Amino acid sequence: MRSILARSKNFILYGAYEEAQLEGPGINTHVVVGGFYGSADCGCIDQGEKWCISAGNGLVIYSIAPPFENYQYEQSTKQWVELWRTTKDEDWYPEVIYQIEEDSVRLVIDVFGKAKGVYDLNVKNLELIKRV
Repeated sequence: MRSILARSKNFILYGAYEEAQLEGPGINTHVVVGGFYGSADCGCIDQGEKWCISAGNGLVIYSIAPPFENYQYEQSTKQWVELWRTTKDEDWYPEVIYQIEEDSVRLVIDVFGKAKGVYDLNVKNLELIKRV
């Protein structure tokens, strides 16, 4: 079963068990844009449709551009970047993600974890600012 995590004019980001899947123009059926222990809990698609973010245990920022590689855990590529995926980061469980500027999103991190709070993340330079 899949649930919609985010939607834009041309793309839909789904959570499907332990994967985040993106559908849209130029993609055959779907592309896997994130993998998570348990489930993909939330996500965001850039208003300009340049990137999307999926989150569960940590998060994955995925570039919406060919060649649309399927995400693979702990692999380095220009298609995606992973954040907060190691065991030392185990309390980074985003519950809500929304875009606040062209290259920035706001994250609400699990209120019961050590990293709890509201953060702003620049998706280009990965600068993270705790707001609350």
